[in-house]
Amino acid sequence: MKPLSSLLIFLLFLLYACNGNKDFYSVAPELQPYLKTFLEEGQKRGHHFDPKKTGLIMKFAHLSGSQIGLCYHREPLLIEIDSAYWQNISGKKNEEELKINLVFHELGHGLLNRTHDNSVLPSGDWKTIMCGGEKVDSRNWNVNFYGFRQKYYIDELFDPRTPVPDWALEQPDFSTLKSKTVFQDDFFDNDNKWVVGDTNLYKSSIYKGEYKFQTKTGRAIMPITNLGIDVRDDFLYEAKIKMIKTDFPEAKFGIVFGTKDNANTNYFLIDNKKGFYIGNSGYFGWFAECISEYIKPMLFNTISVRKIKDRLYFYINGKFVYQNEVVDPEGDYFGFQLSGNSLIAIDQVKICLPLEEKEKTSGKVEHLILEDSIVPGKKERQMSIVKDSIDGTSKNNTK
Repeated sequence: MKPLSSLLIFLLFLLYACNGNKDFYSVAPELQPYLKTFLEEGQKRGHHFDPKKTGLIMKFAHLSGSQIGLCYHREPLLIEIDSAYWQNISGKKNEEELKINLVFHELGHGLLNRTHDNSVLPSGDWKTIMCGGEKVDSRNWNVNFYGFRQKYYIDELFDPRTPVPDWALEQPDFSTLKSKTVFQDDFFDNDNKWVVGDTNLYKSSIYKGEYKFQTKTGRAIMPITNLGIDVRDDFLYEAKIKMIKTDFPEAKFGIVFGTKDNANTNYFLIDNKKGFYIGNSGYFGWFAECISEYIKPMLFNTISVRKIKDRLYFYINGKFVYQNEVVDPEGDYFGFQLSGNSLIAIDQVKICLPLEEKEKTSGKVEHLILEDSIVPGKKERQMSIVKDSIDGTSKNNTK
């Protein structure tokens, strides 16, 4: 038997080295761009990594429970991303932000040796995208990783000593802002043609200054009305509302505004566990999920949102609680939302516009029936819609 030629030996060595390298460095093609971005952001901040030399495997897996990512400190470093979650968020408006957040979190564990940190900022936001592990106040790990907040969170990831950002300390003052009430309803009558009735989905009525709305199924209901006020304009939208009864402690209720088909609806909801939730129907998950001591469980709460240019400012019982960038505002529908198997009462609703804006009202009421806004864990929002329209002329009940 002739000895192997030196060329053949060299080729076999290369084949072995290449196959062996797959067990040392291997990154799924879909994850490669996010690893590249992480390495570039780290390099800007003085962190230099060479995972091809130190070893790294990043792959998709079927993770159990609500886990969407795992990091194993071993040789080589192993990161697994839940394939179902990755698929669920693909195609959403916030797809890129969610994917960056997830991959950066796991690489924060693996390459930066960051552990979970559940501190909060003065704004109520999580201090870092490294939040996780044991829950605090039953909150989910929704990080508002968008717009003006994103730079801070990336800075903090690579340097936990990053100062508290200005937006987390701001207490806006609009006391000098002049506006006028263009719509107000105290529900002593139904001149504004709110939908009332008793169906297999809901029961609603207007009596003695309250609009009561009850859901009869496990699905949330969103009664909305077209007031002819464009949500691209500046406005103040306010409602005095309370939960009368519910089958679930986590049941949410509050105000909504945007389009009539729920394709671009903004939510500001609260619950009786003193949590508030800010989101948009086109996005996966909440922008923010925070705790506020201003919430009065099972009592009337005045919930307000003020739009000024490209920002939304949120208030509970007259106290500022949060601000967020406006997300592609469109539509002229305003209304409420409550979770399934719940009953709410609305005492008053009003809308104010800056003095230079013209008063605008019209009257068409539509009901949208949808699944509870955000499903925790890995499930995608599921929605079914039933429309029930009433034509009429809206009456301005300003008093």
